[in-house]
Amino acid sequence: MSLTLDIVTPERAFPSQTVDEVVLPALDGEIGVLPGHAALMSQLGVAGLLTYRQGGKETLAFVAQGFVEVLGNRVTVLTERAELAEDIDIEEARTRLREAELALRKAEAERPDEDLSRFRAELEAALVRVKTAERYLSR
Repeated sequence: MSLTLDIVTPERAFPSQTVDEVVLPALDGEIGVLPGHAALMSQLGVAGLLTYRQGGKETLAFVAQGFVEVLGNRVTVLTERAELAEDIDIEEARTRLREAELALRKAEAERPDEDLSRFRAELEAALVRVKTAERYLSR
């Protein structure tokens, strides 16, 4: 028995994958999905690492905000952004991380009373993206 994994962003739909297991970054922590999993709908965290396994091969992907639905043996991930770890340019990701850190610091200094959650979310997404690429490269 296997699962069908669909990852969809506003820009594109990734090709459907037949997988043995999916681990997702839900809002309250990681969710592991195996064939026969109960029906589920959950919000994804601000940013996280999605992994799926096909036989002995593990694939890593960065995902940011969205929802996951598990229905039957189909896992559908609707996310604002998704990138396979192998497609992430590590130097560009590190540059974006530095830019997000600077933007948050600047906003904290210039607007200490405002809601800075958007800046914090961008920083978290940039950090997870770098960690996803580093994990892939360290294999």
